[in-house]
Amino acid sequence: MMRPLTRHRPLAKGLSIAVAALAASVPAPAAAAAQERPASDEAAQRAVDDDRGRARKRVLTLRDGQTVRALARSSDGRWEYKVDGRWRALPADAVVRDRLEKDLLSEMKALALELESSPDSNRRVALCEWMITNGLKAEALQDLDRVLAQEPHQPAALALLARRPLVAVPSVDVPAGEVEAARDELVTWGAQAPTAARELALNELGRLADRDALREELERQLRHGSLRRRSFAAHALGRLFPGQEVKNLLMHAVLDPSEEVRRSSSHALAAAGTPAVVVPVVRALNSADERVRLQAAESLGNAGYAAAVEPLMGHLAAVTAQAGGTRRVNHGNIFVGRQFAYIQDFDVEVAQFQAVADPQVNVLIEGDVLDAGVHSVGRFDFAYQSKVVRRSLQQLTGESPGHTARDWMRWWEQNASAWRAADHSRAGE
Repeated sequence: MMRPLTRHRPLAKGLSIAVAALAASVPAPAAAAAQERPASDEAAQRAVDDDRGRARKRVLTLRDGQTVRALARSSDGRWEYKVDGRWRALPADAVVRDRLEKDLLSEMKALALELESSPDSNRRVALCEWMITNGLKAEALQDLDRVLAQEPHQPAALALLARRPLVAVPSVDVPAGEVEAARDELVTWGAQAPTAARELALNELGRLADRDALREELERQLRHGSLRRRSFAAHALGRLFPGQEVKNLLMHAVLDPSEEVRRSSSHALAAAGTPAVVVPVVRALNSADERVRLQAAESLGNAGYAAAVEPLMGHLAAVTAQAGGTRRVNHGNIFVGRQFAYIQDFDVEVAQFQAVADPQVNVLIEGDVLDAGVHSVGRFDFAYQSKVVRRSLQQLTGESPGHTARDWMRWWEQNASAWRAADHSRAGE
């Protein structure tokens, strides 16, 4: 069930309104003067009216703020649009503005081009709101997906989705006996939805009165076999119950086999707002298990706590030193060859007045003995661990001093004192 959209003012007036305002501004005694306006203006108006009479892809803005994006035309002073092969008419005064879809898309591309080099995500969100206002909801959802993929807690994007629902979601406004079924349907829908639509599902879940039952359901979903359900449950716990269920989220942030679930769980830990929640993740950097060390470094980057920079730098230094201590990989010998059996001689034996030739079989070996060096797994581990740690450091600091561990070590030597003196008590700082 879709709730009605909030009414809002159009960003620009349509040509029809401008023409109407111009006609209204002409005084009654000046009717003769109006008849003397240039023929080019009359021709332009006729061209506009003729174009409106043609069926073209348009976006019609209604008086209540909603938009209709469809094949549309104006007939006898009323707008009609095509749905399922049939034309449906709108009330005569329902449409306050009409724009060709191709013109809006061209304008959108021009505005997006101006933002390509801007790191300010708030400007991107403002463009998304412009798209929604002008009926380009599908394009707005795609852009909001990109914004939230980079900044899961972007305030302007979350506020926009709370204010302007873009798609219909399963509603929890049901009779008391059907609330549980409606909640389960909404959780299932949200688990399969893209990033921005997930936020709409969370907004609807947040309206449930029984918070304890909702929390228990999300805990159960966090143990589900489907990675999409686990990911959605982790995201919902961070959004609706920040700072709670930390133990379960820590486990999934480091140990879950799915990268998507680990990322969602780490983002949920960021919602707690205190670096203390990732202390167990920092300790996991010293795990004997290589996979745990890698995923712990990855989780610290996704959680966004800048206080984790120093532990990550220490881990990077340890990994680099360990790799530097092995100058020569393990070597061994390998033989590549073949064997031949041949009769080397005969022993003659005499028995019962008869001579018997007893063959002497020998073996000839032919081949080469080679010195073989097997590249150890440890050298590959160093390269991959270093890459993961450097990526997390870049996420936390916003810096990019280079593509090697040595570049980052030099950066740390120059900035360690200032970094330690700064306040990193919250995620994202």
